[in-house]
Amino acid sequence: MVYSTVRQRLCQPHVPPVGLRAAIGSIVAAAGLVAGSAAAFPPPAGVGLDDQADLDQALQDGALTEERHEALLDRLRLPVDANTADREELYELPGVTWAMADAILAARAAAGRFAGVEDLATVPGLPRDVYFLILPYLALPTDESPPPWSVETSVAGTWRTGVEHPDHRLPGLALSARTQFLRHGSAGFLVTVRSRIGPVHDAAPGESLSAAGPALRVDPGAFWIAWDGPRWSVIGGAFRLGFGQGLTLGDGRPTRPRGWSIADDVTWSLRDGAVAPRKSHHGIALRVKRIDLPRGSLDLTVFGSARLRDLPAGDVVYDRCPPGQPDCPDSLRVPFLVDDCAVVDPATGAVGVRSLACSQPTLPFAMWDVLGGANLAWRHDARTGVGVTGYGEWLRLVPHAAGLRLGPSSPYPEGRMAFGAVGLDIRFGCGPFDMAGEATVTDRASPAAVLTGRLTPSPGLEILPSIRWFSTGFDNPWARPEADADEVLGNRARDELGGRLQIDYRPHPMVHLHTDVDVAHHRRRPTVTAGRFRAATDLHSLLTLQVLPTDHETLAVTVTYDDRDLARAGRRLSYAPYLSADGDLSGGAKVAWTLSGGTTRIPRTSVSFQVRQAFEDIAALPTRFDQTWSAWLRIATDLSPGPTLSLRVNVLDQSTVAAPDRAPGQICDFEDRGTELPARLPAACRGETRIQATLVGSRAFRLAPGRRVTLRLAGMWTRWLDHRGLWRYGAPCDPRPSRDQAAIQGSISVRF
Repeated sequence: MVYSTVRQRLCQPHVPPVGLRAAIGSIVAAAGLVAGSAAAFPPPAGVGLDDQADLDQALQDGALTEERHEALLDRLRLPVDANTADREELYELPGVTWAMADAILAARAAAGRFAGVEDLATVPGLPRDVYFLILPYLALPTDESPPPWSVETSVAGTWRTGVEHPDHRLPGLALSARTQFLRHGSAGFLVTVRSRIGPVHDAAPGESLSAAGPALRVDPGAFWIAWDGPRWSVIGGAFRLGFGQGLTLGDGRPTRPRGWSIADDVTWSLRDGAVAPRKSHHGIALRVKRIDLPRGSLDLTVFGSARLRDLPAGDVVYDRCPPGQPDCPDSLRVPFLVDDCAVVDPATGAVGVRSLACSQPTLPFAMWDVLGGANLAWRHDARTGVGVTGYGEWLRLVPHAAGLRLGPSSPYPEGRMAFGAVGLDIRFGCGPFDMAGEATVTDRASPAAVLTGRLTPSPGLEILPSIRWFSTGFDNPWARPEADADEVLGNRARDELGGRLQIDYRPHPMVHLHTDVDVAHHRRRPTVTAGRFRAATDLHSLLTLQVLPTDHETLAVTVTYDDRDLARAGRRLSYAPYLSADGDLSGGAKVAWTLSGGTTRIPRTSVSFQVRQAFEDIAALPTRFDQTWSAWLRIATDLSPGPTLSLRVNVLDQSTVAAPDRAPGQICDFEDRGTELPARLPAACRGETRIQATLVGSRAFRLAPGRRVTLRLAGMWTRWLDHRGLWRYGAPCDPRPSRDQAAIQGSISVRF
């Protein structure tokens, strides 16, 4: 009774008086002069995100975080059905605010269902630019009854040339299949064929780890069978997990995870040629939904997983010293990993081994990972509930070698192979207000907490405050909350006290303002000097003004300011970590402006562009900022029922300021070693300058209702134009680098 009374009073609609609305608008406009974020949650203003190439570009530009990039990739692959999506699924779409999600739900409830995604264009409260932005992430509803079963299979591959090392030129392939049956059932698998080293062998004290060299090898990435009914669901095989705010267990792909999800996706990259299954659990997860109570309902999820995981070589530490000589100098250490096949020198006949360091190896099936836990959640309604999540995990390295252990850069806790965490999450929402939070403690009694809110005081205005605190010892590897992008000892959510304020304001249909301020304090940030720490406070800020003068054109200006340590000042600092004879000079600032825009005035065609300039503190430039320019132009056309095509041309000039003092070893490709060189180092010899072109085409053939074939082909060409000494003198792993790099990726998907 008390809960109902309090909730009714809190949730009474409140309309601010006209004077207050005006005051709020003035405050927001003033805040816009000083606010922002280097990794803003909304998409880059004025730029569409229609395919993976667009998302990859936004990630490279810093407009998307890695988590947001992966979440949107999932939505491209498995679009949201506008007739079944709930409030949080709609909010996950790019550019959608909570108020817009509520407007879509209200329009759907009034109409009963959407006849097609074009119906969303008439939803009151959904701006036209956001409507076009979310179209690629929405499934087209149909009146057809779903078939009793369906199968979708796809084959994809990637290949590139002109790369740093011959081992990286091997192609990558992926074969996947998914079937739906009896409305609620599904099953499928994912297999990749990619360049990998062989299993890592044990090593005697003082000897190197060894493995067969890189070759095309089969990796059974995932398989599963699942049932997702209205009252219960179960999956056996590959899955991800996420609950609450993701502080205790946030492995789910959506930004706001809920329960288990199928893990059958791969990482594709034209830039580096990577193809690999994404990280997942292998086991069983069971969820019982909506256990009715006198007030609200309960959800119960239990899960268990056991699998062999791959480990990046950088996440492992191996002493490699001769027996009886611990902590020996580098000159006495044996190579970390070598090819187990002997190498014969043709000139001398000497037999030796080949180091695999240049292959950038990931150690396959190198660690057993066993995990189990549960989540119990009480839900009063779609916006109010409480949940408890807990898990325990045990790890064991497969290769046996003295001194082999997980290193500080690993996301797993250092120094122990068994650990866990338990957390409590809450959420409450009514009217224009939402709040969500989670508090977690690890098995070492190290706590952390996050709290987020949402307030809509007037139409078109949304305020999103959040605070977070992670203790120094908080080393939960599955924490995926909102946090500063710094990694502390391999863990993103560790040793941080921070706050964030986002304001999204549309005072007029033609004007959109977004501001974002994020401040984070670290008590023990690692310095570039090994074993040393210092306190640091970071500031990330952003202001975006977007103007939509017509239904076809959009133009946006974004200004960002980042400071890696507010307590340090001076022109000798460096924005990037930097150590010199003068000490640790990290902690500088970076300022950037971006102009972007686009038009859809040409029928079936969209044109968009972006120009960006960044000014960055560099220790080598004591009197001025270093400058970086980048720009791209994208033209896309939809020739339905024919193909869709997009062409993007990208130009980057990483350093445009000459260094007054040349550092040792720096040289231009037109200079000769051993000769007297001028002290001044030209800008063209300091950073990379390149031009890049990407062409993407796709075509869908509809064979019959529910049956289709989709073809996709993407190609990328990159040409480096700078004069770094790399091009003449090479690098340790690439003695003859190529200025040209080409890559191609293709896929065919069949649904029947």
